[in-house]
Amino acid sequence: GFLVFLLGIIDDLRSLHYLYKLILQAAVSVFVAAVGLALMMHFAQTRLAAVLIVPLFFSIAVWMLAVTTSFNLIDGLDGLASGLAFIAAASFAVAGRMSGQPLVVAVSLVVCGATLSFLRYNFPPATIFMGDSGSLFLGLLFGLISLLIVAPGENAFFRIAGCVLILAVPLLDTTLAFSRRLITRRPVFEADHRHLH
Repeated sequence: GFLVFLLGIIDDLRSLHYLYKLILQAAVSVFVAAVGLALMMHFAQTRLAAVLIVPLFFSIAVWMLAVTTSFNLIDGLDGLASGLAFIAAASFAVAGRMSGQPLVVAVSLVVCGATLSFLRYNFPPATIFMGDSGSLFLGLLFGLISLLIVAPGENAFFRIAGCVLILAVPLLDTTLAFSRRLITRRPVFEADHRHLH
């Protein structure tokens, strides 16, 4: 989290080239995937067949990168990223309560409180702005919270589908933006004014 926050601050101050941002975000995503799988196997929360370790590792890393990037891209209007973050955090708190995961509930409620407090000053017309440091950090947190929801391994399909549904707006915006740029043969990380907002 600190590395992503630091990356965001540097990008806010210096406007990093997208390739450097992507490499650092990918490195953090790979770190989360490696450490997460190691902890899951060490504490034997999930029994993994050896053949599943590599695909699961890449799936987690890609998921973390996708969620982190999507919250960074959706931060285009006053109150949008923080409002979506509050809704997602409240939804994850309910999901954590329903699935009996107190850690998910606790982390989600902390994010709810932080984003609601921030939203008071970020609501249009905003007096403070989230910037890349805030949006990247929130994206990373939501990636981690969703992994915590799925980690027990029970009803995995429904848990994954629920996480995708909760994060659907930023994920859809990112998917549409990248698809649009690929179709028009523009660089996928080049900014445009055709996001959902």
